[in-house]
Amino acid sequence: MGSYTPISIVPTGLAPSYNSVALADTFASPQDQLTFLHVKNGSGSAVTVTIAPYLTSVPNGLAGTQTVSSLSVSVPASGDRMIGPFAPAFIDASGNVNVSYSSITSVTAAAIRMPRVA
Repeated sequence: MGSYTPISIVPTGLAPSYNSVALADTFASPQDQLTFLHVKNGSGSAVTVTIAPYLTSVPNGLAGTQTVSSLSVSVPASGDRMIGPFAPAFIDASGNVNVSYSSITSVTAAAIRMPRVA
């Protein structure tokens, strides 16, 4: 399992560095919903990125309990996707989002945080 640290966008611009991915990765994501994952697929076939929820059900006010399903995103060959932000149900007790990939050949990712605007 790989682990990477989110990088923050700054007003002067961000040149993100990307991590080679493992079949299962993790990155920190506070429950403020300001972190997302940018996945770049340099391979010749699509890759599925799956984020499994930490909580599989959450209370939903008058509607009762709501089931939380895994988030699956297809990243096309030679393409990229920005995934997130992540609801608290996807953040584990250690404050991490856990992500898995159907293939890791030529796939890189960066966890990116949006700053709060004062």
